[in-house]
Amino acid sequence: MAPSDEPAEAERIVVNRRLQSFAREVLSRRPLLYLQWIRDAARYGLAQLPGEPWVRWPALLLAPSLAVAWIGDRRRRRRGAPPAGCDREALAGLWVIGLGTFLLYLALTCLVSYPFRRYFLSMDLFLPSALAATLFDVWRREVSP
Repeated sequence: MAPSDEPAEAERIVVNRRLQSFAREVLSRRPLLYLQWIRDAARYGLAQLPGEPWVRWPALLLAPSLAVAWIGDRRRRRRGAPPAGCDREALAGLWVIGLGTFLLYLALTCLVSYPFRRYFLSMDLFLPSALAATLFDVWRREVSP
């Protein structure tokens, strides 16, 4: 077995204590610097979101689909037919879970670390699901008679 790059347990405890001490010093001496760190990390994290293909492609498909659904609802109303309904409560719940999970994870990451790209797989885990479910519902109501 090859030697690991991971430090031994005792070394990790010492390193964690030193980092904790350093963090307390920064917070006590330069709290505005820490707030700036959080702000910049949040901006970076939010700027990365559109670049994620699992978020970008469903969002790009959803935009014209909503326009088509809106036009279809207007045409149905002109004919006197009721507009196609959707399960708004279920979609709203899914969006609350998806967006809430993303924002909470982003906030937690910004508080303790910089949100590098490797964190985004778990950060945007529920957003593609919410986008895909909304897209499916829009398409379903447009295709159904």
